[in-house]
Amino acid sequence: MKRTKNLIVMVLLFISTFLIQRQQYLQASNESFALYQSSSFTPSQAGSKILPVHSFDLSNLSKGVFLVASPNLIDPNFSKSVILLLQYGKGGSVGLIINKPTTVKLKKILPKIKGIQIRNKYIFIGGPVSINTLFFVVLNGKHSEKFIKIFDDVYLIPQFKDLIKTIPKKIIRKQLRVYIGYAGWAPGQLEYEIARGDWYIYPADTRSIFFKDPQDVWPELIKKSSAQLVKLITLPFNLLQNCHSRLYECGYNHSNLR
Repeated sequence: MKRTKNLIVMVLLFISTFLIQRQQYLQASNESFALYQSSSFTPSQAGSKILPVHSFDLSNLSKGVFLVASPNLIDPNFSKSVILLLQYGKGGSVGLIINKPTTVKLKKILPKIKGIQIRNKYIFIGGPVSINTLFFVVLNGKHSEKFIKIFDDVYLIPQFKDLIKTIPKKIIRKQLRVYIGYAGWAPGQLEYEIARGDWYIYPADTRSIFFKDPQDVWPELIKKSSAQLVKLITLPFNLLQNCHSRLYECGYNHSNLR
């Protein structure tokens, strides 16, 4: 009898927790949708492509996309973050947060660096992993073979000496970003977080990385995708099934979760 009562209590607690979390999600989604309705925002363009609304479908997950943090994501490392995915595969995922600038200039970290344009570049927080490592991302159609393509004309520069030798000053001034640290996920972990609703997949665009005010990047992407946020509450079964199957394919282990 006592065991039955304990079981009933556990079931009731589970149902209560589920209802509370669902209500919080509904509230956040409704607030986001209201923000969308009150906005005069129109979708921007990346080259000649009009960016579509965000996707929850894991088949769109690849190098060169944005991960846009859900309004529900309260982890201080990633709240209101937009991440450019640099690497995605069976070995895990790597990305850089593009919208968290600091007031620190590169010359503070590398005091012997030469060139006024590069010395005065402000550093962005790329993520909480390897915070002693710098990453250089450039928008440049004329690139070295040593550069690593992320998408379109956006490249990761693996060696700092290659940056100094090959990048013109005018490119350094406006079309170069310097990041410290990165965001990383174990195999299957990112898929799990997306299926849980932490991230939305969105096509990356150069304007968000290099030309927009960083503080406007996340709100604008959320405005674009907020109409679809409400639809996530009633996801079709085949889409959920795709999410779950991708998790199994990656061999996700719950112990990998941050």
